[in-house]
Amino acid sequence: MAVKRAKSTDFNISATFLGGDGWDRPDLIDIGGMAVEGSFFTNHFSPEGQLSESAHQFVDAYIGRYSHLPNGPAALGNGAVTIVIEAMRRTIDNDPDSIRDQIMATRDYNGATHLSHFDENRHAIKSLVVNTVKMEKYNSINFWHPVNNGLHVFRWRQNRFIYESDLE
Repeated sequence: MAVKRAKSTDFNISATFLGGDGWDRPDLIDIGGMAVEGSFFTNHFSPEGQLSESAHQFVDAYIGRYSHLPNGPAALGNGAVTIVIEAMRRTIDNDPDSIRDQIMATRDYNGATHLSHFDENRHAIKSLVVNTVKMEKYNSINFWHPVNNGLHVFRWRQNRFIYESDLE
């Protein structure tokens, strides 16, 4: 609504708008209309991104259950639950401190999203997708995948993601 209002004749702002998670909500384009056209937003997940086998399984199961593509919050919820369950399986006594330690020990988790690791402040170091709204659809244009304190960058070219080192 804010983007639509900003681009209205009341304010006439012609800037490209940037957003974060939540912009992939199903009704954003319905609500924002042409005002969100050309906007960019980041997210943790895109069903059209560089998907692991686990992510493909998640997308297929989600569509089977809900009859539409999953969004970022759905993928994050799936990853969070899976990481906790895996951490509980790795503990001996399942006490809260042991579970927390096993969550922190998680490395290179590939589920619906990719998690490289947790840093010393318990922040998740994970994949990032840059999306844009074009022709009233969400389009993923870049995908960042953290590896060994660096990044693999994938760019959208020729209707698919191409690893950055393969680009001319």
